[in-house]
Amino acid sequence: MVGGRASDVLIRKGMPALKARPLILYISAAVAPFGLLIAHVHSATVAIALIAIVAFVVYSWFINTAAMIPDVVPENAVGSVLGIMGTAGGLGGALFQPLVGYLVAHYSFAPVFAMAGSMHLAGALILWSLKRDVKAPSLICEEVHEA
Repeated sequence: MVGGRASDVLIRKGMPALKARPLILYISAAVAPFGLLIAHVHSATVAIALIAIVAFVVYSWFINTAAMIPDVVPENAVGSVLGIMGTAGGLGGALFQPLVGYLVAHYSFAPVFAMAGSMHLAGALILWSLKRDVKAPSLICEEVHEA
């Protein structure tokens, strides 16, 4: 809830939604590499704290990406885009499970936590590389109708 609320607070303070939501994604992604440490700590308390931090990143990312979709696609495509995202997430989870089993059985949890700690950072870099000035979809649709 904190990750979603943070972008709402920034938007209420006047920051455009298409700047506030990615900013929270970038901050969350910067925290995600703490997941790399999970396999190397020798305290259950520290491991649980690190897992909680990574869980925060995952949910912050989920909430803000879902909230960003209506900001960048036309209203009539929001459901389809969210459906595609959900399908991709489900398929990714289905493919990730056997990989996790293999890595843990043949190596350790370290590569699993390394992947978990780096994926959001990779996603943020991809998001940043695709960054461009985008008008709100409602404005785009209004301009098309006026023309």
